[in-house]
Amino acid sequence: MALVIIGGSRKGLKLALPPAAARPTAAAVREAVFSMIADAVPGSRALDLFAGSGAMGLEALSRGAARAVLCDRDPEVLKVLKKNAARFGPEPAAAVLALDFPAGYPALAAQGPFDLLLLDPPYSGADLAPGFMRAAPGLGLCSPEALLVWEMGAAALKTLESADTGAFGLVKSRSWGAKAAAILRFRG
Repeated sequence: MALVIIGGSRKGLKLALPPAAARPTAAAVREAVFSMIADAVPGSRALDLFAGSGAMGLEALSRGAARAVLCDRDPEVLKVLKKNAARFGPEPAAAVLALDFPAGYPALAAQGPFDLLLLDPPYSGADLAPGFMRAAPGLGLCSPEALLVWEMGAAALKTLESADTGAFGLVKSRSWGAKAAAILRFRG
C-alpha cells in the first residue's frame, strides 16, 4: 500500500509507512474529511494526536495549515513521523512530539492553542478521544472556533450522538464501511 498526500501543494508526495500496528487513514477517508473541513484549514494550527504516519497533519499542511504538531508514543512510529515531517521542511512547519496518552496532554499546552484537532486513537483505546475532549479546554489547547476530527470505528459513531462530548458539539459525521469520522466544534 502506498501512502501519499492527496491534495494541496504537496499532492503526490509519498510518505513512509508506520509499523503494521498503525492504521494510516485511507486516501478516500482523508479526502472526505478534508472536504468537510476545507474552509478551516488555511492558516490553521493543527494537532495530529495518535498520528501514526502523520498523514492527517501533513495533509493539513499541504492544504495550507500554518503548522502541524504530530504526536505519538511508539518509538518506531516516531521514527516514521520524523522522516515524514522532514519532507515538509524544518520546524516550525511540522513538529514531532513523543507523547504518552493521556499523561502527556499537559505538555501540549506550550504548543497550542490549536484550530484543528485531528484524533485517530487506537480502536482499543475507546476512552482516549473522550478523555482528550474533556482535558483539552482546561489545558488551553482549543482556539475559540476549533474543529475536532475524530476518526473511529463505524459502530462507535452510533453511540456518539448520545454521548457527552463536553465542550464540543457535533457538526457532522460520515461513515465508510467499518470506518467513520465525526466533526465537532469547540463551544468555548
